[in-house]
Amino acid sequence: MLGAEAAQSQPERRHAGAGNAVDREETLVSNWAYMVIAALAWNIKSWFAMMMQPKQERHDYIRMEFRRFLAAIILIPAMVTRRARTITIRLIGHNPNLDRLFSAWNTTERTRFG
Repeated sequence: MLGAEAAQSQPERRHAGAGNAVDREETLVSNWAYMVIAALAWNIKSWFAMMMQPKQERHDYIRMEFRRFLAAIILIPAMVTRRARTITIRLIGHNPNLDRLFSAWNTTERTRFG
């Protein structure tokens, strides 16, 4: 009886093992997607730094750690309102890095791509 139970559970084990291979493949795909997202975020930081006017600030932002860049430039408190077919973005708090953000924005507007 013990041998028959072991023979029946053998295909179940193989089937469970096949599921693990699929799980590993999905993990690899998700890791790849996470790495692509991280690379794009790092490129945005570098691109933003290249748009800054004073050369010293440009070098400071290129060398800046991403978490600090995130806190200084990306996480700006703002209120987004939608009315009369327009979207208005109001900056709520003042951040010393807002001048740098607007400087890079003006440089981007003046730059002709392509």
